[in-house]
Amino acid sequence: MPHPTDWLNQTPYEVRLEWGPRGAYEAAQRGDVVVLVDMLSFCTAVTTAVEREASIVPFRHGDEEAARAEAERLGVELLTDSENGKRRALSPRRYGARAKGHTYLLPSPNGATCSLIAEPATAVFLGCVRNASAAAAAAAATAQEHGVAITVVPCGERWPAHDDAPDQGVRPCVEDHLGAGAVITALEGKRSPEAEFAAQAFIASLRDLSGTLLGCVSGRELVARGHRKDVQFASEWDASTAVPRLDGDRFPAG
Repeated sequence: MPHPTDWLNQTPYEVRLEWGPRGAYEAAQRGDVVVLVDMLSFCTAVTTAVEREASIVPFRHGDEEAARAEAERLGVELLTDSENGKRRALSPRRYGARAKGHTYLLPSPNGATCSLIAEPATAVFLGCVRNASAAAAAAAATAQEHGVAITVVPCGERWPAHDDAPDQGVRPCVEDHLGAGAVITALEGKRSPEAEFAAQAFIASLRDLSGTLLGCVSGRELVARGHRKDVQFASEWDASTAVPRLDGDRFPAG
């Protein structure tokens, strides 16, 4: 007899999609292979760091003093935004040749939070448009090895705090939905309707992927802050073969 929550778990599909921290938690509890997608910009940044042979320790955003203490304890460099906002911690373009061999602690309100929540899963990978095919291949190989499903988790954004708002919660966002769709498009196996919808959205976006990302809420925010090139960088489909995989408390260099 089917379990009462099989409908919620997207059983019997092999490729599933869930949103945000709760989605990461549920997928981890099932023992799925999890692919997290936080396009602008945690997953894109970590993919670039790993590609440049740097390691990233994810840390929940919001307590800079705690982040500094943890970086000091681990003996790693804490990445923070510059005072004028021109050099941001989550910029994927900050990882140049000098990043090789370094380990950085990177606070993030969405991607890092979901990474830490998903840690009990069979495996946790990071996916984005830039490494979609490579992330799909790594997830598929691991899922086949362990005989488990794959859940792609677009991390979403957070509503800004407002005293009169009923729930700050997760805000589903275009960029993470399309990034998830890019990974799902490259995956074989029976897709849930949620996963198929994301894949079809990504395929439709290929007419102007960069324009879509620049025009969505998160893209417009980054453009307004002077980070247009970060959005354009994130829109380069399959430009990277690096696939960050969580190992303990960090994503080690590739």
